[in-house]
Amino acid sequence: MPTPSPQPRSYRPEIDGLRAVAVLGVMLFHAGVPQLAGGYLGVDVFFVISGYLITGIVADSGGGLSLAQFYIRRVRRIVPAMLLTFALVTPFAWALLLPDGLENYGQSLFASAAMANNVLLYLTGGYWDIAAELKPLMHTWSLGVEEQYYLLLVPPMLWLVRRGSSPLLRRALAGIAIASLALAGWLGSSNPALDFLILPSRAWELALGGLVALYPRRTSPFVASLGLAAAVAPMAWFGSEQSAPGLAALLPVGGSALFLWAADSTSGPGRLLAARVPAGIGLTSYSAYLLHQPLFALLRAVSLNEPDPWRLALWIPAVLAAAWLSWRWVESPARDARRIGNRAVLLICGGGTLLAMIAGLTLHFNAGFVSRWPELAGVGRAGNIAYVDSVRRLAATRLDPAQRASNVIVIGHSQARDFINMGLASGHLSEAQVRYAEVNLCTPALPIDATRAAQEADWAVFSIGLNGVSARCLMGWSQALRAAGMHHVLVLGPKQFGFSNAAAMRLPAPQRYALRVPPRPRELDADAEVRAVIPVADYIDLFVLLGDTKGRMPVFTPDRRFITQDGRHLTPGGAKWLGEVVFAQPQLSGLRRSP
Repeated sequence: MPTPSPQPRSYRPEIDGLRAVAVLGVMLFHAGVPQLAGGYLGVDVFFVISGYLITGIVADSGGGLSLAQFYIRRVRRIVPAMLLTFALVTPFAWALLLPDGLENYGQSLFASAAMANNVLLYLTGGYWDIAAELKPLMHTWSLGVEEQYYLLLVPPMLWLVRRGSSPLLRRALAGIAIASLALAGWLGSSNPALDFLILPSRAWELALGGLVALYPRRTSPFVASLGLAAAVAPMAWFGSEQSAPGLAALLPVGGSALFLWAADSTSGPGRLLAARVPAGIGLTSYSAYLLHQPLFALLRAVSLNEPDPWRLALWIPAVLAAAWLSWRWVESPARDARRIGNRAVLLICGGGTLLAMIAGLTLHFNAGFVSRWPELAGVGRAGNIAYVDSVRRLAATRLDPAQRASNVIVIGHSQARDFINMGLASGHLSEAQVRYAEVNLCTPALPIDATRAAQEADWAVFSIGLNGVSARCLMGWSQALRAAGMHHVLVLGPKQFGFSNAAAMRLPAPQRYALRVPPRPRELDADAEVRAVIPVADYIDLFVLLGDTKGRMPVFTPDRRFITQDGRHLTPGGAKWLGEVVFAQPQLSGLRRSP
């Protein structure tokens, strides 16, 4: 997340030019441009720049900067533009998002105002979740990382500077960088989503920038060129598999640090980046960063089909123009203490932040005001996510072996919970005993004992996101269960009901309720991989079952209820309708409710 330019020791326009490269990379990545699959690395570049500038401010103060002064400067530079973004985006979110999306927006609004959206994003799906591209405030996770860094590390940094302990400060930042990088490397394989989003595995990037600020610079156009190439080139060849901020990020992060150390505005690449256009874009990059993702997310929300990435990218000039207006009329006045005093800034920013948090909580506790939508009748104030997650209660079910013939173990994650809701809403599982087992597929051992499971239940249903690799793991489990004596082991295929169901509400009623949409290509590809692995007799292919002659899926049930809000997880109305369809299949005849 680009931080607005502080008042540095001496202004270096080439740093603003580096910001421009970074923010353009991030924007093109969020637009989905495949040639910039690693454009998210622009955020890593921003972290290095922020660490450099903030440490420079602290070190240059000689201990004369109080903590209160530091934080008021941070408030002036960060909060006004953030509140403007909230004010611009919230009315559009209200008008364009379905309740699930609006509820999530409210959560993000609260968490962003509290500088903790990185934590929320991890808890609700992660940066790489399919639905992340539809979240207007997804990108403020990086603001949370930076602000948490300021809160935790700037106080001890100021204390060390006041004591005149610059060598100790350098050693402390080096120790933080080493420990953080080691943690990032470990989490990268064990928990990539957590690794990507939290401060402890990101601190090394800011700390490395801080170390550059504490050592004398040595201008070298050649070294600066190497650094810039290392910072920018990975944006073209990195993908999500290198997203964790571990050893793979050493190249762009180290390159950014080299550029900051060796570049100047009079020669080499520094001169190019210090030119008027790149430096001007970098100067407004904070507002550009804040505004671009909400625009892209809302444009996607009103699109029945996934927008072409380059068409989204054509909006970038408009984002840059809006960013200049924000910089000119919001950011710059807010930074000027002669125009707006500290007390006024704190009152405005504090009041605006409080209002944003109240608005976010209101949207959350009212489940996105689901009562406004007759197409979602039955969801209730708890919201659709709560409906899907309510099935978790069945993880504690004790199965009676005496009723083994009608006992069912449903294995998976949210898709498995959907299958259980199908059976309960349609009545086909109302008299069965059901146990829910949440699993990760490709593990060395079954999370359930196959022999015991076969003694307790005659049915096992896998319903989980699959591809060719995970389907082969599942087949191993299926064979183990059958070998233990379980008679029915079935796999329910993936389901996906279009790109953005919110867009359907913009159509006239006759078109809206008859609408059919193509599933997302990645889901169809996964289904094809799975069908090549799972025997036909054991597989219920929902795309074949529900698709029309062109493979398009319905968006509404025959009684005009949304099947799903997010394209995948079922509403109560969708579960009831789909349950009737799925349990009519011959593979489930032994569980079907008698007429």
